Amino acid sequence: GIHQHGVISNKRTYEIMDAEDVGWEGENLVIGKLSGKHAIKEALTEAGFELTEDQLLSVTEKVKDLGDKQKSIHRDDVVAIAIDVLSALSPKEDRIKLDELSVFTGNRVTPSSTVGVSIDGQRHIGSATGVGPVDAAAKALKSVIGPGFLLKEYNLKAITGGTDALANVAIKMEDEEHNVFTSEAVDEDVIMASVKAMIKGANKAYHFKTQQDLRQGERHERK
Repeated sequence: GIHQHGVISNKRTYEIMDAEDVGWEGENLVIGKLSGKHAIKEALTEAGFELTEDQLLSVTEKVKDLGDKQKSIHRDDVVAIAIDVLSALSPKEDRIKLDELSVFTGNRVTPSSTVGVSIDGQRHIGSATGVGPVDAAAKALKSVIGPGFLLKEYNLKAITGGTDALANVAIKMEDEEHNVFTSEAVDEDVIMASVKAMIKGANKAYHFKTQQDLRQGERHERK
């Protein structure tokens, strides 16, 4: 907002002493839902990012949306969101879209999940159980997109501390021909971040297969 813009433009506008004078080094601005585009751009520029205006607007909207759900957002959160925006799929790649996700779990029940997706505009719904909510969601998704995709690696990390920390999920998927596809996604919900990452990986695999089939078709036509 206005105060943050003022500090970025001239630290002396509102700050009567340097944060470093009292032992604070590094990040000295907390990003929140009232932070403007200028503050977010400054944080990302310092981190070495160069975003287009559309990408910056997308990051700003996601930061403000996250700010509505948690009290403060750290610079690492903003960086993670920026990476997520920069790694977004192109319209040609984005064939599988998540419509809905539900998960049921507890200490006395078998975790289960139902996933609704659209593949090339056609609606599909899959359900499954698993050893945990993420496993159940992964199996529900696999029941929809087909058995040809194998989840080889799954890595989860919290961007910052706290139970409301933004979750980053990075995965590796393998298709039937052993081609490996990597993807990652961030979300304030661990299960949602996991499903987003898996859908992104499946989209990459689908796009690769489509391009491969097109190239093979072109070679046959030339013969």
